[in-house]
Order: sequence, then C-alpha cells, then structure tokens
Amino acid sequence: MKFWISGEVMADVGDTFRQAMNEVEEGLNEQFAAHDYGQALEELAFIAILRPAGDEFYPEIYKYDRKKRTVEARLKVNHRDFLTANNADERRRLLLDGIERAIARMGELKTLDADHARLLSDFQKLRRAGFSCGARNSTHTLLN
Repeated sequence: MKFWISGEVMADVGDTFRQAMNEVEEGLNEQFAAHDYGQALEELAFIAILRPAGDEFYPEIYKYDRKKRTVEARLKVNHRDFLTANNADERRRLLLDGIERAIARMGELKTLDADHARLLSDFQKLRRAGFSCGARNSTHTLLN
C-alpha cells in the first residue's frame, strides 16, 4: 500500500504544509509498504484542500481509478486550524485526520474491491499507538 499526498493550499500555510505533508507521506509509506489490502488498491492519493471557510472553488472529490488502482481523495482540512496550529505535531495530526476520513469513506466506492475495513483498522491502530510521523515516532510499527 502506498500513500501519495499533495494539496491545494493557501500561500500562508504553504511552507508548514509542505513540511507536514513530506513527514506524513514518508512515515505512512514506511509503515504500510509491506501491507496489501487487495489487488484493486495500490495507492491512496490524498489531496488536502486548505482554503478559508466559505471558499467553494475547490470542492471535495472522492473517486476510484480502477486502471491505476488508486483512490483519489480531495478532502478539506480546516485552514484556520492548520494556520493557527501551535506545532508540527498538530499540523501532522490534522493531515492524519483527513487521511483517516479518506480511508473511512472507501466503503462508499462500490467498484473498489479492497479490504478497506482492515486498512482503516490498521491506520487507527497505528494512531492509537502514538504514531504522528515525527522522527521520534519512528519506532511505531503495524502489528501483523
């Protein structure tokens, strides 16, 4: 399983988003690289939308590409919360919350034949263990 993360973000959070995005993507790919959730699912492409409240220019989109075996989730992350977060852990938590929401919605995709319930369970188990993708959390691993 692979995670790819990007964003449609305002300039005022661009640098801190890029740092959080890189740390989350690297950490999740390290943790989930050896895990298989079915042949139909190879990648979750999560695109965080960090725009001011009321900005509807970037709507949420959720779809599955059978050919690429990729779920694309363009989901909103609260811009104000991200902007006013006190530290990198809080910003990573906001991204992880969005990714968890994307995984939880996989059941809505009728054409996706994957074990999304197990993926969600593994993701939540990792978070409960204290994983937040920061360097000091590198010892947390998924249980088989």
